[in-house]
Amino acid sequence: MKIDLHLHTQFSYQGEIGHQSSDSDISLENLPVLARQKGLDGLVITDHMTMEAGDEVYKRVKENNPDLLLLRGMEYHSDYGHLLLFGLKNDDVCRIFGKYGPAQDVINYVQDSGGIVVPSHPYQAHYTYALEDKVFNLQGLSALEGINGQLHPRLNHKAEIAATELNLPQTGGSDAHHLANLGRAYTLFENHISNMEDLITEIKLNRCSPRILSTTLKSKSL
Repeated sequence: MKIDLHLHTQFSYQGEIGHQSSDSDISLENLPVLARQKGLDGLVITDHMTMEAGDEVYKRVKENNPDLLLLRGMEYHSDYGHLLLFGLKNDDVCRIFGKYGPAQDVINYVQDSGGIVVPSHPYQAHYTYALEDKVFNLQGLSALEGINGQLHPRLNHKAEIAATELNLPQTGGSDAHHLANLGRAYTLFENHISNMEDLITEIKLNRCSPRILSTTLKSKSL
């Protein structure tokens, strides 16, 4: 299955801890049509600092498109950089730790809640807090985002090297904030994914690989 594991909608940053406006112009209602056009089998919405905002819209779109896997995670801003959180039920992680909370504490919390943590674009450096080689200091990561659809291949390759050294699986996601970028990168799963529990299991077992267009991360031409 081809699943874009990292994308943002108009509800990004719209949780209790966020900005006054979203950083994405993607309407959640428009996602299914474009996802099919891009040949995707599923999407995981990872809005910044929320998975509760727009919940009624999300539930309606999900119900009206049973052929498309549609799940929600979150991109959390920690003191070590951005982390993709999968398997949580609400925004409590933001209420407990706030913005730029301690990365290791957040990872421990997500694990205790039955979820997993995947650092996103680990070698992108221009954020308030950038992860880079601090990734080697973190415990309990389940994977690294090996291909981010917005990054130069050189930075994605650094993530590949780090994942290999840490013996971690790799994921791919478009990091789309505009519809045109949806599916630019995605994760190819070996087995069928029906829900978040399946997705977490398959990532933990490393039965997935990051892809961009028709090229895998393992291609050194990137």
